[in-house]
Amino acid sequence: MPETGRTAQIQLNGGAAIVSYDPQKWGKLETDKEGIISLDRLVGAGCAAIIAEGIGIPSNVAVEDILEELKKEHSDLQVFSRELRTVNGEEVCCWKYGFRVQELDMIVYAYCHGGLAGTLQVRTCCTVAAFEECEADFTELLNGLEVRPTAHPGLARMRQGMGFAAKVTVLAAPVLGIAWFRFWLRTDWKMALLISAGMAAGLFVFAWGYGLVKYKLR
Repeated sequence: MPETGRTAQIQLNGGAAIVSYDPQKWGKLETDKEGIISLDRLVGAGCAAIIAEGIGIPSNVAVEDILEELKKEHSDLQVFSRELRTVNGEEVCCWKYGFRVQELDMIVYAYCHGGLAGTLQVRTCCTVAAFEECEADFTELLNGLEVRPTAHPGLARMRQGMGFAAKVTVLAAPVLGIAWFRFWLRTDWKMALLISAGMAAGLFVFAWGYGLVKYKLR
């Protein structure tokens, strides 16, 4: 994690993107077993989390998925604002949402970018009462998100499509297993395996093509 003067950088997805931050304002960097990087604001309240996934989907689609998951944990979740911004030459979805935890009203101020660099999130969080104090430092950290140019966009797009297709195929594994079992009951296991493999390959190719057409990442 290189430092330049008062600026430190966090590398994301093998250097496809970075988050620059001031180590005099943010510290206690930790990475959990799921790869989520957390930082604490050194003076006063506030914390941040940086999440980088290898498979990229458009920012608005990613935010909808994130909201759906968050609402399962926080039924009282409320979105205060949501807009598209251009940060360091790339489009990000900026959003603020709130929920209640242990009698405290919390607010999250976040950026999300989905593209050839993957799906990237920078989330900052504090109590509603402390937000005015934290907002400037939060905005500075969020604006430190920088997506680096992709050397070969076409190849990167194809890899992204393959990643999406692989994820779909893995999720369909239980169905493919049932299909193999049903075919095995009617024929020998080698033929059942061949048919199931053909179905998996067909699903992979279909999902790959679907991802390329639907998610035109850049």
